[in-house]
Amino acid sequence: MSPSKNQVCAASGDEKPHVAGASPSTTKETADVKNASPCAKVLVSASASAVASPASPTSTISNVEPTTPTGAEKTGAEKVGAEKVATSPAGTPTAAPAQQLSPIKERSSEPTSPNSSPSEKIFSIISFHVDSDIVVPVKTSKGKVMFKVSSGNMVSASAIWAEHLYRNNAGRSDTDEWMVEIDGNVDALTTIFNIVHFKFSDIPETLTLDELYEISLVLSQYECVHLIYPWASKWVESLTSLVADASLHHVCHKALLVAWVFGHVQLFRDMTHALVISSRLINGELANVDGTLLKEMVLPPGIFDLIFDARSKAMAIIVSAIEKPFKQHLTNSGIPKKPLCSLSEPAPECDAMMLGSVIPQLIAAGLFPVLNASTFPRSIYAIKNKLASFKLLTYKVPDAKPHMYGAHAQCNLGYENAVMQCLKGLLLPLQDHHMEQLAKQAKKTGIKNGKEIDQHFHRSTPPRRRHYSPGATIDFTQRPGTSSS
Repeated sequence: MSPSKNQVCAASGDEKPHVAGASPSTTKETADVKNASPCAKVLVSASASAVASPASPTSTISNVEPTTPTGAEKTGAEKVGAEKVATSPAGTPTAAPAQQLSPIKERSSEPTSPNSSPSEKIFSIISFHVDSDIVVPVKTSKGKVMFKVSSGNMVSASAIWAEHLYRNNAGRSDTDEWMVEIDGNVDALTTIFNIVHFKFSDIPETLTLDELYEISLVLSQYECVHLIYPWASKWVESLTSLVADASLHHVCHKALLVAWVFGHVQLFRDMTHALVISSRLINGELANVDGTLLKEMVLPPGIFDLIFDARSKAMAIIVSAIEKPFKQHLTNSGIPKKPLCSLSEPAPECDAMMLGSVIPQLIAAGLFPVLNASTFPRSIYAIKNKLASFKLLTYKVPDAKPHMYGAHAQCNLGYENAVMQCLKGLLLPLQDHHMEQLAKQAKKTGIKNGKEIDQHFHRSTPPRRRHYSPGATIDFTQRPGTSSS
């Protein structure tokens, strides 16, 4: 599910996500199974109903990445707790005219030819219910996985599914094959369909970040995050240690979306901070460490501007710290008013050696001459590491007494300290609408945020005015905890 450019998304509720590839149009077609070849018929239940092959190669299912199938595709019915039946391509049935639906797209049941690409051939059919009446095709690199689900379970799980399955199909014949497209990753849909059909023994106890990310996309698009209430806290627990992970800056945008959908405040704050310090500029556009533009990511609403502003302010502080030693006000004799040497009796030679040794390193790192903070391309994290690696020449006092050996070893230009203070002071003021949405999501998922949300709204809400009954005497000289005598 690739998001469109310049688009950020919310998770659910009032701030509904935008998912690229989810078209408002759908297609409903009927198939004359009698005209199809016998090999197109597959028994999926005791009723021995016929299932036709998937749509022609010209039809597409958005947001299914051509990755190597895992989960349900590798272990079949044993893993997902569902019936798996193999099938093969068949003849082409007669198709009815297309009908517009949104955002769930019904698909033609026209089978593919033997020469179709692997992604258009049926790889497996997985049934979640004995009375399944809807087929959901999902494309993978090995072929299509055909999920067979119950419409009754689907409409009770999501108001969006209910609206588009029933409102737009009131005139559908019971003999028509009901093939509906739902955006999502195969493994994510398998987990969600298992929940919807009460196959709780097949729900994984733990999930990877990538799996949680894909599940979050589906839950937010179809507004059914309440489904994961029994598992949400356990699933997100593994992400709380992500702050110390070496891969943090490569995946923090995914963890940010998971935190937003699940309603986890601390994880949301940590991942936003990680994006601020790891993002860099590419042709004036914010991008992560891998070069992916932030505006092309699926991000919560308003978070892009928050990251941009916080990064700009922090970068201005760091740039000022780099320039500071070179902009000291000089006396008439050319000596800095405030020496850089940290000794009680500073030596001008110490200042000269530090400045002289740092300039070549700044030039080699692309930090000198210093650029404008708003156009500085490097990330805050990269600059911090580079400044920490600088080696300054230490001034050695000639003919110094033994206790003075190495006295100037602690002298420095203050670069590391300035960056560390900048990062410590990098408080991200989450907006009220962020906290409101996180609190709303947490109620649906059962995530416990402690008192942070309550404290946020307590700080942002002005104190109430006390109302006194007419005639009451107020002694403004009394302090709390005292009484008048």
